[in-house]
Amino acid sequence: MQGLHRTLLCQGPVELTSGKKKKKRHLSLCNDILVVSSNLNKKKSKIKCIIPLYYLWAVDDVDLVENNTACTCKTLYLFWPTGNVVATFRSKEQKERWYYYLTRAVDEAKKDIKKNFSLKIFTEDITSCDSPLYVTTTGIETVNDIINKLLPMIRMPVSYFQV
Repeated sequence: MQGLHRTLLCQGPVELTSGKKKKKRHLSLCNDILVVSSNLNKKKSKIKCIIPLYYLWAVDDVDLVENNTACTCKTLYLFWPTGNVVATFRSKEQKERWYYYLTRAVDEAKKDIKKNFSLKIFTEDITSCDSPLYVTTTGIETVNDIINKLLPMIRMPVSYFQV
């Protein structure tokens, strides 16, 4: 089994706003995840959220997303499939540093899921196919995407398709 290699890239305090709730949090950016935890200055720190970077998007221009123009020079908008927050940093320089590391790490994490690989499809239950089929796909394609690629190969009309 291949060992997991995780590197801490950046960490520090931030204020996260979700809706009308504002919370002081601590972010730890690793090469594959972003960890949101309670303030590290307390005796006990709790992990609040772990976000895999291949799910994360970071937007630098928060005023495009929200009408709040106060402190936009110190804010980033972070979103992923199950949540979103406005992250306000202590300074513009700190925000720029976080944005640099976040975008670089997210791009690197997403690079692996966009790689093509060959997927073997067993076809013993399909009368029109006498051998397994192979389809090229990526880690971000859905089952429906793969089935749509297969339909012409097995010579079945789309109307027969049902998941």
